[in-house]
Amino acid sequence: MRLATLLEIRKAERIEVWVRKYREEGEASFHKPIGRPLKSQAEERNWNDCEWKMHSKNSIPNCGSAARAAQYRAIHHHKEEYEVKAMCKFFGVSRAAYYAWERKLGETDPDQGRMEKIQAVYEASHKSYGYRRITIHLQRKLGLQINHKAVLRLMGKLGIRSQARKPKMYKKLEEIGTYHRYPNVLNRDFVATKPNQKWVTDVTYIRTLQGGVFVHHQDLYDGFIGTCL
Repeated sequence: MRLATLLEIRKAERIEVWVRKYREEGEASFHKPIGRPLKSQAEERNWNDCEWKMHSKNSIPNCGSAARAAQYRAIHHHKEEYEVKAMCKFFGVSRAAYYAWERKLGETDPDQGRMEKIQAVYEASHKSYGYRRITIHLQRKLGLQINHKAVLRLMGKLGIRSQARKPKMYKKLEEIGTYHRYPNVLNRDFVATKPNQKWVTDVTYIRTLQGGVFVHHQDLYDGFIGTCL
């Protein structure tokens, strides 16, 4: 106690620990580094290579549950080669969350059956159905009792979403190359002095199962309109 007071050491028990280590290991006990060992240059270069490789791939997204699972899989794949702590820091995820995900790898996903049905309905709709229409299909067609919120969650887990169809673009006749060019006979003179003297036509596309085209023609003398499909 007097020695601790003389050396201004708050805890006298520390001196007893030093004496015990000196008796066991000699002067070598005073030259051991304190705290965590520093990362060697080789390990530092190894991690820098890993970071460069992850950046160069640029294929792992950083948001969403599916993206987070992709990050966990990348960490799991490289854990024998690189430090898990460094990779978790690189991806911005916690080690506890990664290890919790790793423990579930061998477990059966309780949502697997429902996800397979959602995926099947999604593919059958040519990826056009959202979570509302998929929910209606599962409930009415398959008799599955499932909430729309659960469907939305499972679709996020699968990484799928409704894809809006782009409107069909019609090519110009000049691009097709199978058209006839007629001379400009009327030259914007739309006045007729007798029936059947001047006729004009108009073409309007109407989408049907057979892909029909609506055509109407008009007599400029009295405005008579004839139609055909």
